[in-house]
Amino acid sequence: HLADLDHHVRSCDKMRAEQGEKVVERHPLSLVLDNLRSCYNVGSIFRTAETAGLREIVTCGITPHPPDNVKLYKTAFSAADLVPTRHFASTLEAVNALKSEGVRVYAMETAASARSYTDVAFPKDLGCALVLG
Repeated sequence: HLADLDHHVRSCDKMRAEQGEKVVERHPLSLVLDNLRSCYNVGSIFRTAETAGLREIVTCGITPHPPDNVKLYKTAFSAADLVPTRHFASTLEAVNALKSEGVRVYAMETAASARSYTDVAFPKDLGCALVLG
């Protein structure tokens, strides 16, 4: 049954990660979650980040974050443990920390004056981070 196979693959990935094996080549992309309220949305982002092999998720302010949020784990499943994450009290603090590490930071915005992300030449040699929220 396909659902059983999915569980097996996920279980094997978690087991390999726990044994220190390299499971996924991480892409040099971080997501910065700026004061997102919904545990379920954040959990979904963690699952997506796991499957995409993103470098990390940076949570800020009131954004739910591991390890002590039951609702987040309900949606994120094991991704909350497998995706590297760190939390900052403010988004500004997070952006400054990323910049000090040489990471290029981009804010995702829906304003009419914003450029489409498809028109941006993201750096390939340095890491970059997308601020969402």
